[in-house]
Amino acid sequence: MTGAALPDIRGEVIGWAKDLDVSAIKLSPFERPALGAWLRSDRVNEFDGIMWSRLDRAVRSMADLHTLAQWATTHRKLLVFVSGPGGGAMKLDMRAGPLDPIPHLIVTILAFAAQMEAQAITERIKETKAYMRQSGRWGGGMYPYHLIPVRHGVGWKLADNPETMPILEEILKRALRGDSKASIADYLNQQGYPSPRDYRHENLGRTCTAPIMGRVEEIGELEGIGKGLTIRPEAEGDPVRVRLFPVHAQWAVEVGDHVTEGQRLTLPILWNGKTIRDMLSDRVLLGETTLAGKPVLGPDGMPVKRADPVMSREDWARLQAVIKEAGGSHEGNGGASNRTTGASLMLDIGFCALCGEKLNFRAQAKTYANPYTYAYYNCRSAWGQLKRQTKEERCPAKAMVSDAVEALAEKILMHHIGDEQVLIEVPVARESHKEELEAATAALIDLTERTIGKPEAVQAIYRGQISALEVKVAELAAMPDLEERVDFRETGKTYRQLWEVSDRQDRRRLLMESGVRVEARRVMVGSPRPGQRRTDTGAGVSLGLFQRPERYGDAAVELILEDGVQVAVYLPTDLRKRAGGRGIPLRYDVLTLF
Repeated sequence: MTGAALPDIRGEVIGWAKDLDVSAIKLSPFERPALGAWLRSDRVNEFDGIMWSRLDRAVRSMADLHTLAQWATTHRKLLVFVSGPGGGAMKLDMRAGPLDPIPHLIVTILAFAAQMEAQAITERIKETKAYMRQSGRWGGGMYPYHLIPVRHGVGWKLADNPETMPILEEILKRALRGDSKASIADYLNQQGYPSPRDYRHENLGRTCTAPIMGRVEEIGELEGIGKGLTIRPEAEGDPVRVRLFPVHAQWAVEVGDHVTEGQRLTLPILWNGKTIRDMLSDRVLLGETTLAGKPVLGPDGMPVKRADPVMSREDWARLQAVIKEAGGSHEGNGGASNRTTGASLMLDIGFCALCGEKLNFRAQAKTYANPYTYAYYNCRSAWGQLKRQTKEERCPAKAMVSDAVEALAEKILMHHIGDEQVLIEVPVARESHKEELEAATAALIDLTERTIGKPEAVQAIYRGQISALEVKVAELAAMPDLEERVDFRETGKTYRQLWEVSDRQDRRRLLMESGVRVEARRVMVGSPRPGQRRTDTGAGVSLGLFQRPERYGDAAVELILEDGVQVAVYLPTDLRKRAGGRGIPLRYDVLTLF
């Protein structure tokens, strides 16, 4: 309103409609939270006119201005714009009704101009954003959790955020070692790390806080602002209303609670599995700029860099494979292999000794006079959790009491490696150009397909990118690949020391990081009871001939059969050598123990 003369109108202001952060291009006056409540309610008879600061704050399309004019004509209202066309004040008097055609003509002309300007603005914004993407610059708006805008020359770019980058690194470490997204979210919430949405609202100062000291008087739908609460000051004064933001947030206070000035009124927005999944699937981890989920290609035909990469392409491919392998159950919202903070000790460590499928955990609560819980492990195939198998193809393994399996595995492990020092694997990155070569080749094929059947003018646009990519592919194909290796860092702690001070989840993590593999099955020894099959009994212990991972060779460090449960523990070759030998070779279909 700077420099604009106020229109010569005398009257009383009976209310204000404040619709902050609302675009007139997207929402008509009747759809806006504050203004729409005045236009649609019975209060329409309480005022004679509406005053806007600018014309473009009222409408941006011919249809919206026509609807507003019709409403003003029907209700005999005065429409006032402090800053109209040319910057001067303008008023449209619709109180004469449809008999006066002049205001309607003016409305039509202004609406056309406003809509043309809105379309021009939209096109300029699109062009600017496209240029920003191509140059790798930050053009405003939301940015990834681990990055922050910094001044770069005449513009802005995204750089590592020292506050949130360590949190992302922790998320990546846990995801790559097999932790579920749900368990990662639980850990972050327990540590009190702010989620992306909560962190963004805090930085923008948009978190709901108490503007005054007082007591909460009312919570619910409040006229004019929607969801909110009312605070009555301790001293004299009118109650103050606070709008809930964001609308899905939950209040941290109740009616009657005392609040201090500046106190946060809403609960933090927590991490969840979907947030973790979105972060792990975002190609910004590679530093790339994307549009609709696909990399934006630069003049050289390669993805435009938006920021410094957080991980290599090899780690990115491994991370996406982990996410894909986990599927829906990795979300933590159901399924027998659901991984949570309270995951079973054998999750991704225990395997069926008959068919090699993973062991899953199941607990069944009994609510009789003396409530108790049955906890079991069994083969995924035996429980019918493999969709590719028919009922006849399922593994014949039987369920085992979880405590028995875990106790035997612990007994073997502590005997063989309890006094060994825990070494942490430190991978030395592999120098490989395979992923980069594949990306360049895919981009070259994509650009070539785009030119097929296109006019010469269109082909000329892509010709430079295609030539640059051809050179890039040739250079990458000529580069040698160096294999990755793993070094070890000492921790100064033995397995027994860490085992004794760790909870269930940390013990599982220790076994995962050490590469321990446990194979188990239930064996019925002795004469069969009525209803049992003869094949489930006997002194012979059947072992599957499935293919084990190469790192374990063909030997277990020990095999135990106790209380009808057979457990064999495998260690990676390097750890098994440290434990003093190659272990028991299990090469035969039947191993006689008695």
